[in-house]
Amino acid sequence: KSTRSVACSRDISESFRGVPEIGHCVVSEISNIGGPILLNRLWSQALAHLLLDRQERRDFALRKLPPSAAASWLLGRAVVKDAVRLQAALDCCMADVRVINGSEGEPHIELVGGTAPVVSLAHKDYMAVAVAGETGKFRGVGIDVEPLGKMEPGLVADAFTAEERALIEAAAQG
Repeated sequence: KSTRSVACSRDISESFRGVPEIGHCVVSEISNIGGPILLNRLWSQALAHLLLDRQERRDFALRKLPPSAAASWLLGRAVVKDAVRLQAALDCCMADVRVINGSEGEPHIELVGGTAPVVSLAHKDYMAVAVAGETGKFRGVGIDVEPLGKMEPGLVADAFTAEERALIEAAAQG
């Protein structure tokens, strides 16, 4: 297997099949990977060298993140780079996809010789999700990750459609 085809995440786009225009996006996720091993500086630095280009590694070092935040940040970078490579059908290494932050901290992609998709990523603890959408089709995309927990019935009634409430109920029973 080529190192260019190695991915850290899995494509979960099928889980969003009811979302309009999902066919123009790739949604990827990483969960329960690395965990405490990434708290070790040696292993987080090894992962950084696999994922990041020289400029990104310099930016990562300047952040001086505590170990758990560094692990979460690196997993976020891995998942968004995988989503971009899948969405744009790129045959390149993860370090060939540069992620830079905009003025508000939002991620943007830089590609050499390619059109970068619009992206969104979210990470928490040892889980990360990202969406990469076709440029020109979207002005932006968004995704978030939150731990599952019981929601107040009033919030569910006010914030979600009937179809979404049925999904929430099914998830609570499963």
